[in-house]
Amino acid sequence: MITHNDGKTALVTGASSGIGCATVKFFLGKGWNVVALSRNLQKMQARLPASPYLLMVATDISDESQVRKSIADAMDAFDRIDVAVNNAGTGITGPFELLTDLQIRRHFDTALFGHLNLVRAVIPIMRLRQNGVIVNVTSEAGRIGFPFNSIYEAAKFGVEGFSESVRYELREHGIRVKIVEPGQIRTDFAANSDVADNSGAPDLYPIFEKIKKLMRDGSKGAAPETVAEVIYRAAISESSQLRYPASSVMLKFLPFVPDRVLALIMFSFLSRL
Repeated sequence: MITHNDGKTALVTGASSGIGCATVKFFLGKGWNVVALSRNLQKMQARLPASPYLLMVATDISDESQVRKSIADAMDAFDRIDVAVNNAGTGITGPFELLTDLQIRRHFDTALFGHLNLVRAVIPIMRLRQNGVIVNVTSEAGRIGFPFNSIYEAAKFGVEGFSESVRYELREHGIRVKIVEPGQIRTDFAANSDVADNSGAPDLYPIFEKIKKLMRDGSKGAAPETVAEVIYRAAISESSQLRYPASSVMLKFLPFVPDRVLALIMFSFLSRL
């Protein structure tokens, strides 16, 4: 049975695993009401703790009607949404020319348009209270181009640009927008990512198999709990800071590194594979 604890409420997408799951637990640990959204209700029920302050709703964020229904359920349960954490997403890797139109559109439906669906749905609720925070979880891939990651990068760059722009629109309504940028994280995210079929053109992109192996190693990187803590810090901050690097030292120095230096670093890395 859901219980209203008169505290603040956070809504988290992609809550069945990885960063989303860790974020739900972190907010619950801080005494918040939490609305957890994921396509897979069974995974959420298996991985998230039983709590009267937690509402789990099966939601495909690429479907705007499902998002609006979930927001209505959240308001019925807790009567407020103070923080919306846009974390849901999938991975996609491969040479661009070998990715199908279906793969590309499927990725954008969740990783970009799904984020927009959620933001559009929570704005009126936050505007009425003249207060709220939208946290968009992107990636270091939202700031740096990596080979064989073009569509993933395009979606993350899109969310970053959207966030940077819309924050100016929402500021007068008391709504703050934050971006959290994780680096490599120890989850099964990469292993579950969509991958281009490279079997037909091994001579064109022989290096792709080496890159794919590196990217799909879920044993490396920071723990998702590290990112959850950064998300919470961004959510409660009243500062005007937009970007919050999480787990990636590179992002802290990126604004000071010329493009040509970044390119030299990347080409050097690729030549050693």
